[in-house]
Order: sequence, then C-alpha cells, then structure tokens
Amino acid sequence: MTQLNFYTRAGCHLCEQVKPVIEDLAVKYSLKVIEHDIDQDADLQKKYLLEIPVIQIGPYTLKAPIDKVALEVAIKSAIK
Repeated sequence: MTQLNFYTRAGCHLCEQVKPVIEDLAVKYSLKVIEHDIDQDADLQKKYLLEIPVIQIGPYTLKAPIDKVALEVAIKSAIK
C-alpha cells in the first residue's frame, strides 16, 4: 500500500478544501493517508508554515494550492 503524507494544521481552509479530494483518491488508489499536524512538530512548522497544505507521495511533493488533477497525476506516477 502506497503512503501519502498530508501536512496540515487546524484552521487551514485550503487543507479542509483538499481533504475530501485526498480521501476520495485514497479509496480509488488504495492509499494509506498519514495526516501530520505541523503545529505538533516545530521542525515541520518551520518547514511548511507558509506552504500548507503539502502532500508528499513517493518522490513527489505538492504544495498549496493543490488541485485534483495534479494530485492524481502524482499518485499515478508514485504507484507505478
């Protein structure tokens, strides 16, 4: 099962917008989604504070804004 890392934080409206897209694609492609709250890790907060949501799958990293087409392309490429 391919792992998708989703970097987010509470109150992030862009994160809330992309979350249902992630959930739909996770089912479609049998992904294991790991959600990381950047506010729980100082290093992640420093790294991603101004870029969330951030999605990492395989060698691919997508940063806000994230659209469904770009995410699906990254997923398909990562699971080959």
